[in-house]
Amino acid sequence: MSDQELSLQDLKDALRRRWLGFLICASLVGLAAIIIALALPPIYRAKTVILIEAQQIPPEYIRTTVTSYIDERLKIITQQVMSRTKLMEIINQFKLYTDLTGQYTTDEIIDKMREDITFTTISADVTGKKADKGDSATVAFMVAYAGSNPTTVQRVTNALAALYLQENTRTREARAAGATEFLEKERRNIKTEIDALEQRISDFKAAHAGELPEFALINNQTLNNLRRDLDHVNSQFNMLQERIVYLQGQLSGVTPAAQVPVSGGRAATGPAERLKTLRMQLTSLRVTHSDKHPDVIRIMNEIKQLEDQLAAGGGSAGAASGYRMQENPAYISLKTQLDSSKLELANLNTEKARIVEKIELYEKRIQVAPVVEKDYNNLVRSYDMAKLRYRELTNKLMEARSAQDLEDAQKGERFVIVEPATVPQKPYKPNRLAILLVGCVLALGTGAGFAFLREMFDHSIKNQTELVAQTGLNLLTTIRFIESFEELRAKRRRKIIIACTASVFIVVCLIAVHVFYTPLDILWIRVQKRLMLGV
Repeated sequence: MSDQELSLQDLKDALRRRWLGFLICASLVGLAAIIIALALPPIYRAKTVILIEAQQIPPEYIRTTVTSYIDERLKIITQQVMSRTKLMEIINQFKLYTDLTGQYTTDEIIDKMREDITFTTISADVTGKKADKGDSATVAFMVAYAGSNPTTVQRVTNALAALYLQENTRTREARAAGATEFLEKERRNIKTEIDALEQRISDFKAAHAGELPEFALINNQTLNNLRRDLDHVNSQFNMLQERIVYLQGQLSGVTPAAQVPVSGGRAATGPAERLKTLRMQLTSLRVTHSDKHPDVIRIMNEIKQLEDQLAAGGGSAGAASGYRMQENPAYISLKTQLDSSKLELANLNTEKARIVEKIELYEKRIQVAPVVEKDYNNLVRSYDMAKLRYRELTNKLMEARSAQDLEDAQKGERFVIVEPATVPQKPYKPNRLAILLVGCVLALGTGAGFAFLREMFDHSIKNQTELVAQTGLNLLTTIRFIESFEELRAKRRRKIIIACTASVFIVVCLIAVHVFYTPLDILWIRVQKRLMLGV
């Protein structure tokens, strides 16, 4: 007989010796598995699938202000839904975990509910020109809740789904409103800055009137005109000075009084009187005509003849008799012209001073123009940048308001329930069939382990091999164990007692279950249903 045959024989012998312990251990473990499989309360789970629906209006027309990734927003919304306040509202609304109240704290109960809630995202491959191969995006997500009451589980799951929808709508509307409010505030600030810059520019223009860049050409032209006017005034001034000198010379040669006849008739006209009259006429003509004028030449020739005549001594005595002294008209004319010329010269001095003052003013304007232009350009540049920023903010504000209207009308990205939660028809857990199968394996393993341990610690001689090994004697033959009649009857009696005891135990258990738990017929239907469903 080979070693394998000896091993198998030894195993058979050990099983024959330890069958009772093996059976008891296996039965106990199997019974415990059955009790656990049947006693564990059923846990039902309801789930709902929520689709992430894209914006209904193309982004080319209205761009949303909610630009964060959907996974990020889902995490934020999940944190809001799983908050203590929201979960306590659901617990109080549906009267959940009443069996835990008093035994556990509120935080522990809320943690238990968080464990019963399952959140899973559903992804799909992204298609499009900009999508890389293998890219995926979240297109939906699933929310599930597990509990002992199927109807309550379904209602709680729908309540959680409604919370996700509400929080998404509230979050998007709040972000859109926040963007609009921020842009409105920024635009008001820019408008205040623009008003301040406009006032600064106005004050700067008032403080630097005529020095601004737009007056540069005018200032240069005006300065050139003023310089020409100054040259003209200087020319007139020089001419008047020469005329005054001339008139003063003429006036020095004319007496203030002249002789006139004392008798009736006309005044005598002698050569001296005629000479004075011609000189006065000459003076008057020279005011308006040059020395080459024919009238001036004629009078000058006549004056020369009269001067020659008077130098010869003729006509002076006759002229002196019968006359009286009177204010000389030639003297008056020359004096008037001299006074007029002096007044005109004074006016020219005033005009010259005015022109010089203006020239200094415009020269100063031209001199400070670069500095003024730099400061002015800085103000204008700041003003233009503020206006540009104001226009940009206005455009963004209009887009933000459109986006806010889009969110208010729920035309943007939204959550849509595509699979609402229904009342579960079978428990989600425990898997009773799996528990029974595991229990059977554990029962067999426990019985075999118990038999092996008993065999290991039992040092008695069980067969001829052990006998030879223990005594060192040669074994001639073996005699098979022969049971007597009394031993056989005692053995049958023990078997009957064990069977009766087991039957009574089973009957007692069934009666206890029927009386204290549930009727056996209903229990049998439940067992069949659970075994058939495999949960």
